[in-house]
Amino acid sequence: MAGEVSVSEETKSLISMLVKEANLSGAAHIKYYTGSELGDGYSSERLAVDIVDDDKQLKLYLKCAIPLTPERICINTMYRHEIDFYKVIYPTYVKFFEEKGIQDGFRNVPKTYGFCEKKFREIIAFENLKAKGFRLFDTKKYMNDSELKLVLRTFAKFHAISFGIKDQRRELHDSFCNDHPCHYEVLKPIGLENFFAKGARDFVAKLDPVEDRNIIEKFSNLEANLLSTFFNLEGQLSSYSILTKFDCWINNMMVLYKDENTEDPLDIMLVDWQCITRASPVHDIGALFYAVASKEVINNYRYYLKVYYDELSRRIRELGSNPEILYPFSILEKEWKIYGTYSIGLAIVLLRGMLAEKEDLTDNVESSDALDSFFSGSVASEKKWLVRAKHIARHAIEHNLI
Repeated sequence: MAGEVSVSEETKSLISMLVKEANLSGAAHIKYYTGSELGDGYSSERLAVDIVDDDKQLKLYLKCAIPLTPERICINTMYRHEIDFYKVIYPTYVKFFEEKGIQDGFRNVPKTYGFCEKKFREIIAFENLKAKGFRLFDTKKYMNDSELKLVLRTFAKFHAISFGIKDQRRELHDSFCNDHPCHYEVLKPIGLENFFAKGARDFVAKLDPVEDRNIIEKFSNLEANLLSTFFNLEGQLSSYSILTKFDCWINNMMVLYKDENTEDPLDIMLVDWQCITRASPVHDIGALFYAVASKEVINNYRYYLKVYYDELSRRIRELGSNPEILYPFSILEKEWKIYGTYSIGLAIVLLRGMLAEKEDLTDNVESSDALDSFFSGSVASEKKWLVRAKHIARHAIEHNLI
């Protein structure tokens, strides 16, 4: 584990409160460590905290807002959204399915212990999933069949509750959505627009004018189309939209495996709920699917759509609603194409970061130097990126997704 670090007064105050709530003595020994590697977090400081008091031990993980400049005020909005999810939305979802007598509903969210809601100094204290054996997916590998099915079924459980509440408690669902509007527009000041524009532009620029002529023809407007999709989301939604996580970065999931020497997953936790908003289920699973799937899996994408939909429909029925009315499979297929530019374009851009070496990554996408570094990594990782990205592009062309 990394060495100890100094912490803010807000962090010390929150930990002091949690020590009291856990009935630990004032003499409890507290250690703070760096909580994540470079590139795993976004505009946040991550701290691991070990609290030891005689035979009692509490292992926490803190997500702390980085002090903001005026240009980055949107991060405050994101923290408010995330805190609201953990304090209000998620407990409401759990209560909803528990009232139906469902024991194995959506519980794939880490336990929270407390919050600091001071503006620009927000902190969320979680259970330390890493200490419980959870770990990040290996971003340089394809997800295997078991991993991918677990991810899709987990999102299906979450989406089913959104559909169920929308159907049975419409005002509540709409209030959640209205309180968490899409905020990609306010993310422009921190460089998100430049990040995606640079990624799309870089992909097209690296294509071979002869070998990849068809891709160049179809993807020549990828940059403009991807940005339009991002920053005009609300105008593109249908009556089937629900409250979604809307953050498909692979490092926003942690998985528990059967043992350290296997890739047989037992459980998964979805973290970082700062982007929750009204959108299509496809916005949660589309780009993620293409970014983590092998060529063979992508070619068999309809099978995995059925895996997702079978779980979704079963869970919606379990909640007492009708999936054929709320979200027919035909609509899922239709929206898979409607939001194809989002899924395909975002997957290609994010895949670059997934395959990059650690030294190429940064937690700050604001500067042009950081962008240039991110999209000009090692030759080996770039070759892998282009091979995978070009297969995604050819698939998109074949199935009219772009």
